Amino acid sequence: MSPKAPDHKYYVLFFPTYTIGALLNAWVLSTMIVGRTHLLINRLAYCLCAAVSVCFFWSIASIIRSCIVNLTDFDSEVGAQIIAIVTTLAMFSITSANLFLALERYFIIREIDDVTTTKIFKYALTILPALAIIPVTMLCLSPASNTIAPDLSPYSEIWLVTITVTFGILSGIMLYLYTSTYYFVKTSLENAQIDEIVRLILVRFFWCYLLGPL
Repeated sequence: MSPKAPDHKYYVLFFPTYTIGALLNAWVLSTMIVGRTHLLINRLAYCLCAAVSVCFFWSIASIIRSCIVNLTDFDSEVGAQIIAIVTTLAMFSITSANLFLALERYFIIREIDDVTTTKIFKYALTILPALAIIPVTMLCLSPASNTIAPDLSPYSEIWLVTITVTFGILSGIMLYLYTSTYYFVKTSLENAQIDEIVRLILVRFFWCYLLGPL
């Protein structure tokens, strides 16, 4: 099956959106690299840097994809498969980076020891790539005319189930981590002997800090 004809109306929104994203992520990433001696000082900072890096490269890849699909006579089955594979890997990478960021913030607030947190990170770094192999394999075995998912059965169903279940579970874990971390801090501040106005300011500041990079 040949790739579908490009929608140039979609390109009008697609290209500038990812261009702005690439510029913003490049600015943040360059700031981190230049000031790495005093910015990249702990694992939380490295998790944040990884999340920004993944978003930056995804923006660049999306700009290239947009140009290829929408500004050329794109009619390559292999090219469509490659784009679909890159898109799937980017989805996993961005979600994984945000998961690590949520985990590290949770560990810091809960004051969990480094030995335990390192083990959890190692488990996650083993499981997540293994999960990504399944949908990527399905894309290698089937054409992907829409540059996103396999065309043929049962590869398309396996791809969809794997993506849905994996991202559903990861989203649920991140929701629990952020919610639990927020309420832990909120409860701690409520029990602390501080002024009510100061407490409210701290709670709101922490909430912004918690969800800032998402």
